[in-house]
Amino acid sequence: MLQFSGYDAIINIQGDEPYINPEQIDLLASCFIEKDVQLATLIKKIHTENELFNINIPKVIINTKGEATYFSRQTIPYVEARKRKTG
Repeated sequence: MLQFSGYDAIINIQGDEPYINPEQIDLLASCFIEKDVQLATLIKKIHTENELFNINIPKVIINTKGEATYFSRQTIPYVEARKRKTG
C-alpha cells in the first residue's frame, strides 16, 4: 500500500471532469470516514443506449455490498455496437 505522509486521503479529479459538483467530492470524501476504506470512486446508473455504447463512459459491475468488482469501457456483458439494434 502506498503511504503519503501527512494525508489521510487523496482525491483525484480527472481533467475531463472540470464541472464536477462539489457535493460529489464531499460524497467521495465521506467514504474515507471508515478506516478500512482504501479506494473509492463515484458511479452512476446508465440511462440511455448512447451512454451504454459510449466507450468514453466507463461501466462498472458492483456486488451486493456496493463494491466495484469489474470496470470496462465496453458494455457488460460485451455487445458489439453493430449488433445492438438487430439483436
